[in-house]
Amino acid sequence: DVIAQQLVEKGKLTDRERQTIITSCEEDKRFVQNGRYVGYLDYNHDFLSYYIEDEMEIYGKVFKRWEECDAKFEKLGSALSYTEFEMLCREVVGSSEDDNEGLKTEQINFLIDVVDNNGDGTVGRSEFVERYAREDAQIQGALRHHWHPLLLMFNTENKKGLKAKPPVYTLTGEAFHKCLTKALESNLLGGGGKVTSEQLSDLVANLDPKLKDTGKKESKGDVKYDEWLMKYVGDFY
Repeated sequence: DVIAQQLVEKGKLTDRERQTIITSCEEDKRFVQNGRYVGYLDYNHDFLSYYIEDEMEIYGKVFKRWEECDAKFEKLGSALSYTEFEMLCREVVGSSEDDNEGLKTEQINFLIDVVDNNGDGTVGRSEFVERYAREDAQIQGALRHHWHPLLLMFNTENKKGLKAKPPVYTLTGEAFHKCLTKALESNLLGGGGKVTSEQLSDLVANLDPKLKDTGKKESKGDVKYDEWLMKYVGDFY
């Protein structure tokens, strides 16, 4: 809120826009973790771009269906013509004539203008995912393509746990991060858009507590990597 207030003072935002950003952030909790604050990495990964006032309603409709849109992209191709993208929006998100959750024609046109940020006349899958999917969507898309090699990396790092009876599928946070970094360097995390080392660091730092071991003292806090993969990959795993 302090940063938003500074932008108001500099004439970059109106006070109404500032309040819309803060209210929306609190309501959808997209950028709020471990308390009511916005993480530095989140801010630098285009936090404000998600909360431009004209885009608010569109974002609210599209975000809920991003996975369906992404799956459709995967079938149709990595880049769609404006007409193809409009058809995708109407099919997956719906049109306002049929459904209050759907998009108006002018909203679809606005969406095309926003997503085609390089002006090449097409709407790219990676461009769409980066703007409208959840923060870790690129990682999810990549894992759906390369989950098995990554699982083998985890298992290799977890030799002791695999020998236990029953097997224990956990890694320390450091070892977990090491495997993800190795996967990134091996080009295994590029299937759903470009994944950065900063995103991986952010992901490890903000893991869901449910994905951490709460058992024995020596393993407490370790990452349950099998459950982590299940969360991201789902039926693919």
